[in-house]
Amino acid sequence: MTNANKTKFTKTHRPWKTNLVWAGYSLVILVAGWFFWYKNGKTNEFYVLGASASFVIVLNLQSLFARIHGQQVEKRAIRDLERIDKDKVMKNQVLPGRGDIDVVFKARRETYNIEIKSIQDASKVSRKHIAQVLAASDYLKTSPVIWLPKAKEKRVVSRGGVTVFCGTARQLYSHFN
Repeated sequence: MTNANKTKFTKTHRPWKTNLVWAGYSLVILVAGWFFWYKNGKTNEFYVLGASASFVIVLNLQSLFARIHGQQVEKRAIRDLERIDKDKVMKNQVLPGRGDIDVVFKARRETYNIEIKSIQDASKVSRKHIAQVLAASDYLKTSPVIWLPKAKEKRVVSRGGVTVFCGTARQLYSHFN
């Protein structure tokens, strides 16, 4: 791939910021409720507010930790694929208005956009995952692939016009090259 192709997208995609913002707002509301309600004897109101704010905080932190785990799996998978053939891998490309493309892989016969997921079972690939990789495929005019590097069972299946590949970086490279 040429350097011009590698620098086509520049904006960094950070979907986790929303989780931090909501958790932060909820924490501020919780502290404000403590000062204005709990300290003034309105404990029932504070308990309701506290439970609601805590619920929002927990949900957003769970989502944030799931994203962090997914990012770690993604980085490891990309690193493993780059160790095999760095020249054929273009990583973390921003898809304007739709997130990012984890990997664009230039094989001998075709170019693939690969979305890496940390799930372990191909049956858990959702319609949202499929829509995401299909949108990237339409934008780049590439073949869509969802790669599950942590899958327990090594296999290749087709779901909704998308190839779902379960296996290691070496197996992915061999399969598509």
